[in-house]
Amino acid sequence: VMSMLYRYNVHPRCAVIGAFAGVSLTSAREAGYDTMFLVGDPATIDLATHATLGVKYIGATTANWTESLVTQVNNLGMKAVGYTTNRQSEAEAFFALGGAMLFSDDPKYLLRTLSGKPPYKRDHFALGYPVEGLLPVYANYWGEVNGANRFWGYGTDIVTNRRGCLQGYAC
Repeated sequence: VMSMLYRYNVHPRCAVIGAFAGVSLTSAREAGYDTMFLVGDPATIDLATHATLGVKYIGATTANWTESLVTQVNNLGMKAVGYTTNRQSEAEAFFALGGAMLFSDDPKYLLRTLSGKPPYKRDHFALGYPVEGLLPVYANYWGEVNGANRFWGYGTDIVTNRRGCLQGYAC
């Protein structure tokens, strides 16, 4: 990731580097990038240690955030980030806790509904259509809705040797 940021001259103010392994964030912090430690449940980690290491954001499954955890993160000078939130009610509940940001498979739908504008007549994510702004992984393939929880990702018929971009993440 760092070599790509350098290659494309991405200024540290223009990117937040996230990882599930804290050691993976060291070079990003040293280069001046804000970092996000990702974890399923924020109650399972020592938040103070991450604050001491200079982590700016803690990203966790939206449903696992509580008001107490968000307050603790905020008091340590970090910000709480929820992933992956695709419904207005989930987003509103997270922000009511004091959360700062969200990951979403359908940010345009979520932003429109949260901004007070009339919601779209159709929820394209729920219907399984790719949302605007997604980069195709390859020739007209943007990923698809999978599983009972309806997450966006690669289809089960796609070969395991994936190269490309899905949802803005390097794959």
